[in-house]
Amino acid sequence: MTIESFIPQNDFLKSLIRCIYIIENPIQEKKFSFLIFPSVSTYLSVSLGTTFSVKENTITTHFSDNQSLDSSVQLSLSKSYIYEYQGYTKEICILFKPLGIYSFFDEQYLWNNLNSFTPSDTFQDFFTEILMLENYENMITRIEDYFLSIYTPFSHKYLQEIISTLENIDDYQKINLIEIAHKYQITRQTLHNQFKKYIGLSPSQFKQIWKFRKFIDSKLADNTHAKLTDIVYDIGFFDQSHLIKYFKKFASLTPLDFFKKIQTSENKSVLLIWQQI
Repeated sequence: MTIESFIPQNDFLKSLIRCIYIIENPIQEKKFSFLIFPSVSTYLSVSLGTTFSVKENTITTHFSDNQSLDSSVQLSLSKSYIYEYQGYTKEICILFKPLGIYSFFDEQYLWNNLNSFTPSDTFQDFFTEILMLENYENMITRIEDYFLSIYTPFSHKYLQEIISTLENIDDYQKINLIEIAHKYQITRQTLHNQFKKYIGLSPSQFKQIWKFRKFIDSKLADNTHAKLTDIVYDIGFFDQSHLIKYFKKFASLTPLDFFKKIQTSENKSVLLIWQQI
């Protein structure tokens, strides 16, 4: 199995799409799986000739002789999941930044069709054709052109501002959701409901997962090879035991085991740990 990821070349798309990656398992008899971690991104997955099933924390993609388009949306990942592939697979996965997907697809259709996402005949025809291509760079160029062609400005009364606040809040500062809600003249319950509806996470979950991913990104970007304990306080963890608790919650591993096993794409946009089947 190969996984290749691409950051959008178009600067405008970079503000809405975190990355696009292509998964390919060319051998019919082979089975592969990997562990993927909690994320605030929205995932759009598209493949041909597959079906998928979900059981507890495992999402399995099966080869199918039926060459119809299989596409689905996952608004976020609140916990780690095992992604398992059985048989030949070629899948395109597009990771949107929080709220990014709503600039391309109707929100009502999206919420009602997460597990069978074919918003138009054009969408179906386009991705059916793209998945037939062999050259990955050509596929990505065509995908970027497609999303630019269907872009429609999206705006929410307050979610974009609150998300920006949560992403940039000082790591040591406690979140007061009542104060945030009061600022926008809404209740805390309304704030919670809007986050769950548009992002699939509560505000508290969003901040916790953002902090978890921020620590990982800081460690992966660290060229000095600093010890984990040297950057604990920079990201707002109280001490090493606090950091370990976070990692066991979101990755079921200690930080040391996590960084021993982690695999990343070349641009570090995809994080996973290969599993044995």
